[in-house]
Amino acid sequence: MKINRIRKPLLLLFICLIFVSLCNPLSAENTSFSKVERSTITVAILTEEGNNTDALNDDYITGYTHEYLTKLEQFSPVHFEFIYYNSVDAEILDVLNKVKEGEIDLIGGMLKNSGFDEGYLYSDFSYGHVSTSLLALSNNDDMNQRVLLKNEKTKIGIISTSLNQRKYLDEYCSKNKITPEIVEYATYKETKNALVDGEVDLIIGRDTTKSTTFKVVDNLVKTPYYFVSAESKTSVMEIINDAMSELNIIDPNFVDSLYQKYYSTPNLSTSLTMEEKQLVNELRVLRVGVIPNNYPLQYFDTSTNEYKGILIDIMNLISENTGLKIEYVEMDDLGSIKEDFEYGIIDMILGVPIKYSSGLKNGYLLTSSIVQLPIVRISNGFVSKSNVIAMSGYLNLNHTFEVNYEDKDLFNKVSSGVYKEAYIDGYRAQYYSSYYPNVNIIPSIYDNYDLAIGLYNKQDYRIMNILEQGISGISQHRINDIIYNNVLDKEKYTLIDYFKQNPMESIALVLLISFAIVGTLLVFLYKSNQMKKELHKERKKYECLAQYDQLTGVYNQQTFKEIVQSYIDKKSSGAIISMDLDNFKIINDTQGHFEGDRLLEEFGKLLNSCFSSFVSGRLGGDEFMVYLDSIRSEEEILKLCENFIKNLDTIEKEYKLTISIGVLIFDKVIDFDDLYYNVDGILYEVKECGRNNIKIKKLN
Repeated sequence: MKINRIRKPLLLLFICLIFVSLCNPLSAENTSFSKVERSTITVAILTEEGNNTDALNDDYITGYTHEYLTKLEQFSPVHFEFIYYNSVDAEILDVLNKVKEGEIDLIGGMLKNSGFDEGYLYSDFSYGHVSTSLLALSNNDDMNQRVLLKNEKTKIGIISTSLNQRKYLDEYCSKNKITPEIVEYATYKETKNALVDGEVDLIIGRDTTKSTTFKVVDNLVKTPYYFVSAESKTSVMEIINDAMSELNIIDPNFVDSLYQKYYSTPNLSTSLTMEEKQLVNELRVLRVGVIPNNYPLQYFDTSTNEYKGILIDIMNLISENTGLKIEYVEMDDLGSIKEDFEYGIIDMILGVPIKYSSGLKNGYLLTSSIVQLPIVRISNGFVSKSNVIAMSGYLNLNHTFEVNYEDKDLFNKVSSGVYKEAYIDGYRAQYYSSYYPNVNIIPSIYDNYDLAIGLYNKQDYRIMNILEQGISGISQHRINDIIYNNVLDKEKYTLIDYFKQNPMESIALVLLISFAIVGTLLVFLYKSNQMKKELHKERKKYECLAQYDQLTGVYNQQTFKEIVQSYIDKKSSGAIISMDLDNFKIINDTQGHFEGDRLLEEFGKLLNSCFSSFVSGRLGGDEFMVYLDSIRSEEEILKLCENFIKNLDTIEKEYKLTISIGVLIFDKVIDFDDLYYNVDGILYEVKECGRNNIKIKKLN
């Protein structure tokens, strides 16, 4: 029954409410706890509209750095006092001198500069980035990323004296294989005038303001920025670093959401050709097949007589972006997809796994991924006598797990011990978790599971192009909002409802709580101290976990990049090794992802063993890197790589694993992205020459 399902959560909630009310009396005079005084950190804020502050009136000031630090106060024992300055060059230099002399504790929005290090400390973490971007007029609906990458006649205005602009643009054009016409101007003002007058289609600028005149078409390069203090202010920077670390763990998406709020982003609006627009107008209503009772992805809400869920919201956005007219059709039998297509019952199916063999068998073509499902493992937290491992029927993990298509029943059986554990996607797990407090959600070794739209293969091929345009027009930030809203959208049931339906149980509950509170208060002071220690230990543990790739045990991409950049900034030299497993995709396709993951796990262990004195990381998939900070000799590097290759047989002889290795030696300060670009080129040369080889180059 509905009442029984929520009794335990309500009981715990009620205990907490009574406990809080007794521990926090209404009158400040009656409390025995002393007020904690926060120390003050002074922060210089540069008032550049849209960047750090936008002073609307004397009482209300906001902006990127201002809002970030306000959030950071929740995770630190300090209060930030803001001092505002105009962002003109002369005043910036004066502010930096005050920071260096210790008159001001902190300043934000600073890019790392090797010539600016002396006398200053940078925060360990960046809190945002500024992008060098391609800008178009905001009212130019005919210019977007799709047009840019297909139109060879695009004109781009740049500043003739800016070497960086030319460098970033050349790299972008080379990467995307385009050859636009470059028009040079003396100043940035001249490039803006040329864009307004129609002399050029695009110019290069920064994404630091949400302008009504310009829109961002694409980003060329992103540069992170940091907080800076004087070298003597180590205690201040330690507080900032600790608070930033805590914020990154508790709310990892905060910086992204703040960026969306204050900065311009690449224009993702759908841009259809005239032919495609005409087709949309002529098309009848397209019937979209949905899988029933698939919470929180897609389901029918009887209270509103509407289809709802993560996938439904995304499909509605695609319809809105493209103008396609759709209606939803509930599918009775998933085994009759092919027949439903052939008899015209549906034109497309929503939320199918990206598995091309299934699409071929059932007569549909797959779009790009519309959402990624994280795969998690659930268990009841106790020793189970059962050895049965199950998985949600909507997953396809290629294992001999027991299949269960009823997610609620899956949770029930894990909770009661019928199943030892089960695999399910993370969004369903979050949706049902509050109903089963004894069920734990644990990360799994499996990669994210991609879902797409399946379009009947006898439909006009242009509909697929239109759907792809609609998908590309949805930002990841918007998808995250959809997921968040749907996962938390559950039935609401109040304490008042419970008390009305269970008056005698409510009275007994109040008496029980009263006795429990007396005992709780006696141990509160002792337990609070123990909890602080445990929380500190737990935070350190999660900080460590957040740095490593959970499958291979080496550093993840972000951590590896930050560590290597830190070494480069200090030592200005070293070597970077980039390596790929040859033909790894074949092993994945023929032996399954479980076997592929096992090989990657063993490969990571071998990498840590053979390069134990150096920094190793996984950049993604089967791509790994090693940074050598103290070796610059080609002979030593070659010996290390050959020794590693010899040890590959210890992983698996059956598949005769081989690897391609590219090495870049450098002796100057270089940005990690540039370093990656160069060493990736060397690795590409090895692959082009037949793989299974080593190539070493020095950076000119």
